[in-house]
Amino acid sequence: TIYDVRGQEHLTHVDKTGFQAFTYPSSVPSSVLLSSDDAEIARVYYPEVEALIKKQTGASRVVFFDHTVRKPRQAAVEGVSDPSQRQPVMLAHVDQTPASAHVRVSRHVNPPQPYK
Repeated sequence: TIYDVRGQEHLTHVDKTGFQAFTYPSSVPSSVLLSSDDAEIARVYYPEVEALIKKQTGASRVVFFDHTVRKPRQAAVEGVSDPSQRQPVMLAHVDQTPASAHVRVSRHVNPPQPYK
């Protein structure tokens, strides 16, 4: 069950709930995230997110894949398969099944490495 965790972020942990909520103000201005192309976002935002994920989880490695920026687009049409035209999703959802997650890892992490 997913519910509003505001004020209860301390109850979440990736190993227990599958996600972890915490507050971490970004040094990247929201204007960059909302108006930049994917390459610019990867250049300025990924290093900050990578460092945060490593700090919060103890991970030794972070792999980004399937980057999709979802923001309202006036010209977007429902049903368009172009990832650059995807609209924001207004409901909680999961993009990967457990089986497809394993496939994605093997596709993006070559050669596959053991979990640490």
